[in-house]
Amino acid sequence: MLESKTTKIYVKDFHMKNITKSVLEELDAYFRVSNNCVQMYSPSGIFIVEKNKIIKQVPHDAPLKSVDFEDSHLILDNSYFKEEEILSQIPFYNYIKESTQFYYSRGDDSKSKEKAKLQLIVEGHYESGLNNNGFALTGKQKYTGFIVDNFYFLAKEELDNYLMKKELNVFLSMLK
Repeated sequence: MLESKTTKIYVKDFHMKNITKSVLEELDAYFRVSNNCVQMYSPSGIFIVEKNKIIKQVPHDAPLKSVDFEDSHLILDNSYFKEEEILSQIPFYNYIKESTQFYYSRGDDSKSKEKAKLQLIVEGHYESGLNNNGFALTGKQKYTGFIVDNFYFLAKEELDNYLMKKELNVFLSMLK
């Protein structure tokens, strides 16, 4: 999923409960694409089931860096997962979690999540019974019953870049 050239940016001491349905609806102007996957955790490792493929995620850790930005404390993480496609069986003992990621970015109007230099990714799941009927929700209704589990920014350039700072500030102001 992630290349080694990207940096995950987390906002320290930010509470997920602050990302409400109304905040997501406001962010919808910057919505680009969503991704649904099944995550599997087992003693043998972490696996992702996506588009009928099973992929083992092998972590490659890097030291975390803490920086102050405007009124926020950020944690920069250059760690990434190397992906290995699994062609044999999956581990018998596992914990399965369904997940949806919403990708937001400014500027580029294309639906591609690869083009943006800075993206906001909001990960979560739907309340039991909602959005499990096989029909994709569209527009702002896609946030109905959605529970945020995590959020972070993906940066493809250094944070000291003026445009990156400006874009990050726009998203941070919307989240507060």
